[in-house]
Amino acid sequence: MTSGSLIHFGLDQCFRMRVLQGAGFSVADCESLEALSAELLERPDALVVEEEPNEQVDKAISLSRSFPAVPLILFRPLMETAPCSADLTIRSFTPPELWLHEIKDLIVRNHVLVAQSHRT
Repeated sequence: MTSGSLIHFGLDQCFRMRVLQGAGFSVADCESLEALSAELLERPDALVVEEEPNEQVDKAISLSRSFPAVPLILFRPLMETAPCSADLTIRSFTPPELWLHEIKDLIVRNHVLVAQSHRT
């Protein structure tokens, strides 16, 4: 059973894509901003970004805000303290069983919000 469709952007040094796929998510891996833009048009359930000190990651986060119905999930380094506008922030070394549950909850909440906005 599929848990939802995700886009992944950034360097997957911790093999999170494999964990997400093992939990039933369909994961599209985007290595460029052009690919990310095209995938966002498909209205995935969420965008997962691996934060790293990288101009491309900053641009990916900015691009994601052009698609407000797609929640942004940000995996952050442990030492990062700058504020961010992600819908869900997950720190390094958070156990996968915790962040998988949080991602699924975020997707469910977002589906409810989107459905409610279409009724009004």
